[in-house]
Amino acid sequence: MASKRHKVLPRARDALSSYLARLIVGAQRRWAAWMQRRTRHWKVRQQANFLYAVLLVFGGTSTYLLVATFSTDRWQQQRLEKTLRTAPMPTPLHTLPQPPAPMQQDTLLFRQFRYYIDSLRHSSARGRLDSFLQARPGFMDSVYQAEHMIRQFHH
Repeated sequence: MASKRHKVLPRARDALSSYLARLIVGAQRRWAAWMQRRTRHWKVRQQANFLYAVLLVFGGTSTYLLVATFSTDRWQQQRLEKTLRTAPMPTPLHTLPQPPAPMQQDTLLFRQFRYYIDSLRHSSARGRLDSFLQARPGFMDSVYQAEHMIRQFHH
């Protein structure tokens, strides 16, 4: 089953990418046909002048933005910041409140408890710990799970 799944995913990815490529090429062809209809009556000199004008506008805009970005002139920086400023993103009203962060004392208690259990494992009282854990088999799992939940809320 797993090998079939891995073979299907690349095909789906290839199908999606080829579909997107066909969409892009189609849009380019439609735009080129539209431009051809609009400029069909133009002479070669007029077409070249139009191309130079488009290149000049886009090249000039790109150059201006690069120079304005890296310039140290305070007036230009303020002007650029005013033109490129975006509105702050509002906080959605439907967000759920975050659970309260655990207190430092909770994590300290778990750390002290683990230290105590480790000391019991390496001492002469190991028999008491073993009998306690046999009587309550899921106790340590519950402790680790509770500690994990507290850490999860903390981060």
